[in-house]
Amino acid sequence: MSIDRSEEAHAIRRRSPRYRSGDVPDYLGGVAVRPPDCFICQRSLRDGEPYSSFTDVWFALTPEEEAIRREQDRQGWVGHPPEVEWFCDKHSALAEEHAHLHWREALELLARQRGQLGEAR
Repeated sequence: MSIDRSEEAHAIRRRSPRYRSGDVPDYLGGVAVRPPDCFICQRSLRDGEPYSSFTDVWFALTPEEEAIRREQDRQGWVGHPPEVEWFCDKHSALAEEHAHLHWREALELLARQRGQLGEAR
């Protein structure tokens, strides 16, 4: 699996027209948007946290996955992409350190760290 880990590729993914934290409400145009729920500690809006306390972190894709995403965007696909996870302000920096990794690898590493930190999910 070949992954473009360059800063330029990461910057392009970050500028994707997909939903970004703070850009849209939880419900937009009849489409339910997955609300923030920290991948590490599970903090969420239900806990009284403000929307601004969360960041969606986008992890790397293979070129093949990038092509699929472009086609899905062209067709108007909606939904929460698997390469994106929510993180609270306490854990977003940790997640950003892994953003250059393929999403499966990054989430596996973060899940292991979650266990080491004693965080439950």
